[in-house]
Amino acid sequence: MSEVTARPIFNGNPTNYLYTVTFAKHGPARFLGHLDLQTLFHRALHRAKLPASYSNGFNPHLLVSFAQPLPLGMSSRVELLDIDMNETVPPSELVDKLNASLPDGIEVLAAKLMPLGSKSTASAVSGALYEMEFPYDKTLRGNLDAAIGQILASKELFIEKKTKRTVTQADIRPDIASLVNISTGGRILVSAVLATGSYRNLKPEFAARLIAEHGGALFSPFAMRYVRQKIYLNGMGGLIGDEPNLG
Repeated sequence: MSEVTARPIFNGNPTNYLYTVTFAKHGPARFLGHLDLQTLFHRALHRAKLPASYSNGFNPHLLVSFAQPLPLGMSSRVELLDIDMNETVPPSELVDKLNASLPDGIEVLAAKLMPLGSKSTASAVSGALYEMEFPYDKTLRGNLDAAIGQILASKELFIEKKTKRTVTQADIRPDIASLVNISTGGRILVSAVLATGSYRNLKPEFAARLIAEHGGALFSPFAMRYVRQKIYLNGMGGLIGDEPNLG
């Protein structure tokens, strides 16, 4: 284990220690919203009696930060969470205590004490690898390779993005790093690396809709299945960076 060093984080307290935790979210837990997931981890930290840090002020709250909130209904094999601690805790102990206090479907996989001066994980997220499964469609299955080729060969790909007040046209081609047909048997599967994070962010649904349209199929958003497989970290402004080293 590397040397433990004090690290100022969130509230600037030089005695605090930042841990980055990797966890998976699957099964019924994929229907937990971000606020519900946040509450689960807050309660787990309390039940596990871990020395988590609180903010200053009249309404102190736990210093816990998710790197990239997962859309409702999506599973993930690797999510990242920053937890600020008042004391050092062996990473294996942190993993075991959290798992003992969390429900089925939320599984902590690893924890790492980050070195002095590390940025928050959220600020470093630049991309993610998704597995997208489409409902079976004979036309899409036959046209999938051609559809992916057309998308990747395009210089621009404009879509409508709706907010509460406006509808804008956005070019999402820079947000698509790769699309690969990984279909097998009767399953239509695409592996996609997409921009994710605070600098640029593309929901996998937008990429899936493009694939279906280019493949001559009707897009059925509620029949889709998405799994986030990896999160890539980089400096601010980059698209695809390195995988997090949390071993």
